[in-house]
Amino acid sequence: MRVGFALLAHENPDQVAVLARHLTGQGAPVAIHLDRRATCGPALNTALQGAAEVISIQASEWGMFPLVEATLDLARSMLRHHSDLTHLYLISGACLPLRPVAELEAFLASHPGTDFIETARPEDWVTGGLDRERFTLYHPFPWKRRRKLFDAWVEIQRRLRINRRMSQGLEPRCGRQWWCLTRATLERLLSDPRLPEWRRFFRTVWIPDESFFPTIAASYGHATDPRPLTLTRFDGFGNPLVFHDDHIQVLSRAPQFFARKADPDAEALHHWAFAPDRPVEAPEDGLLDTALADRDGALTGLQMPGRYPRGFGVLNPGTARRFTALIGEDAGLLQRLRTALEEILEGARLHGSLFGPGPAEFAGGGTEYQGNLSADPLLRDYRPEQFLARLIWIDRARPVAFLFHVKDQPRIRALLARDPNASAIVIADPEVPDGPKDLLRIDPGALERELVTAPGPLIAQITAFILGDSA
Repeated sequence: MRVGFALLAHENPDQVAVLARHLTGQGAPVAIHLDRRATCGPALNTALQGAAEVISIQASEWGMFPLVEATLDLARSMLRHHSDLTHLYLISGACLPLRPVAELEAFLASHPGTDFIETARPEDWVTGGLDRERFTLYHPFPWKRRRKLFDAWVEIQRRLRINRRMSQGLEPRCGRQWWCLTRATLERLLSDPRLPEWRRFFRTVWIPDESFFPTIAASYGHATDPRPLTLTRFDGFGNPLVFHDDHIQVLSRAPQFFARKADPDAEALHHWAFAPDRPVEAPEDGLLDTALADRDGALTGLQMPGRYPRGFGVLNPGTARRFTALIGEDAGLLQRLRTALEEILEGARLHGSLFGPGPAEFAGGGTEYQGNLSADPLLRDYRPEQFLARLIWIDRARPVAFLFHVKDQPRIRALLARDPNASAIVIADPEVPDGPKDLLRIDPGALERELVTAPGPLIAQITAFILGDSA
């Protein structure tokens, strides 16, 4: 049993060389494909010190077919030069080794003839964007560099009802790019007379490195195992999780053999991963998922720095904590109530009218709030849900309340009705409909009389409700 490594790289030559030498030092052959457009070729060859062959044939742009061609080039080279190779493991220059090569080879020996690759149906694997249309439409334009042209061409094909079909015997499959295939599977693929036809078809498939090998591996009927041998995670935007120094404890017990991707500046993490005498801990599956779940719960309501991503709370849906909207039909009465509450309400943040026709009235005044949140109504109303979520996040350590007239921003009215953290004090007659579940109704006439005299039981009740002490 002998495993070799095909390594895709485009930058960070020192890091790539350290990874390659680490693997060859354990007796595993490595071949590297360096993006043809990269300028670090001489530096990489110097750093490798002859440890691995470097191939630079393809300009391997993200989401385009040359990435597949680069992988085929590496596979062809490795099988030709290493007759005793039983498996080929695809990794990237941003991968970190978690477990020794000997342990990987023992694992592969316990699963003879098995290809470790995901082969899921597109609709089951893709979490957003195109699924079947990756294959049925033509995608000749790079999505990252020519996004408008990419989207326009997709829409034109939809209107023309383009629906191309795959070669006979193939069914679309998707999976992570980082696999470990047997020599038998790769030799069959590289010598298959249908390979030129498949290459023509997949040349205009979108992100073919996530479908070319899964589709063909599934068509051969060999034993496949979808377990990822490389640890990868993605956020809601499709961006890979980048590992840092504070992930060492979790990664040390991960059952996978590599992790992708590591921050090049995470010095402690790289020192740990490549330490020659590093002890190998017993694997424990699910640790990273548990850690991410705990983190996501702690970050509920956090918006991206731009504060206006698409949708309501795309990154961390919802608001960070309970908040209260003081809703009424009489704007003057709401302002008098705010003045009275400011004198007695301690430990809470009380804003004025945040979503009226004019600028947002932040507590303490001013045209900007903490976190560079602008009172400009044009910016606020572009995505008012994110504006409120950001405001609640900033003051998540204390109760937050604000004034809201019944004719203010209707999108906030809809948010109040669906957000489990929303509460409202309604000071209106007749009753205001579709409010949040946590609701306190106050008679406006009785409140007006109390404000004219002195704070009494109604003000006390409102204060307790805002502070969350109404129960």
